[in-house]
Amino acid sequence: MRIGFYTSTFNDRPLEEVVEFAASAGFDAIEIDVGGHLKTPERVRAAVALARDRNLFVCWLPRQRLVAIQAARQGPARLAAFSASGPY
Repeated sequence: MRIGFYTSTFNDRPLEEVVEFAASAGFDAIEIDVGGHLKTPERVRAAVALARDRNLFVCWLPRQRLVAIQAARQGPARLAAFSASGPY
């Protein structure tokens, strides 16, 4: 079992700071709050890399929220499906 941290707890802080906190506090994974920390689908890859650089698994990225954000801004979504079934 892995224990994860949901980043929305610190939506007022930059994702880099939140990821650093989660890693230093001993969490194994993070659930990235899309609306609070990513805002656009283009930031997904960098956010996952940030977590992996600190040995954290990304346990959840709500695909529906990403698709809705992208659709509202630029038309049809161009995202691969995300799943909560494992680390990214």
